[in-house]
Amino acid sequence: PLDRLAKMGGKILMIGVENNTNTTIHVGEEYADFPKIRPFHEIPSMKVRVPDGSIVNHKLDTSPSCSAGFRAIDEPLRRKGQVRDGRLGEAGLMMMRGSDIIETVCEMIRNKPDAFFCARPGCKTCTTARAVLRKAGRIE
Repeated sequence: PLDRLAKMGGKILMIGVENNTNTTIHVGEEYADFPKIRPFHEIPSMKVRVPDGSIVNHKLDTSPSCSAGFRAIDEPLRRKGQVRDGRLGEAGLMMMRGSDIIETVCEMIRNKPDAFFCARPGCKTCTTARAVLRKAGRIE
């Protein structure tokens, strides 16, 4: 749904949360053709009914990162003027175009493949993903 929203020019509104909860970043990881790193042999899927009524087999999240490092996107989006900030009572608001998020994620991963990995030594997801990228020669 977030990919469809972005393709239609839709915006993402974060209410009282930061980009470390912005699932649109996972969509960008998919577009960046990032290696799939998961503890199962086949990516699980589920049947989904699409607008024309047909049912498709949709693969579930295959992202290589845990999302704790997603705030790395803040500075690039802000530098490009692609974030609008506001307040709603005590909650901070951030609004961004979905397509800007996806394009920025792809750009960041092209320049630094592990840009969205967290630095927590105990994070199995990001630690494993870094090892895969090292083995593939994509990072040092």
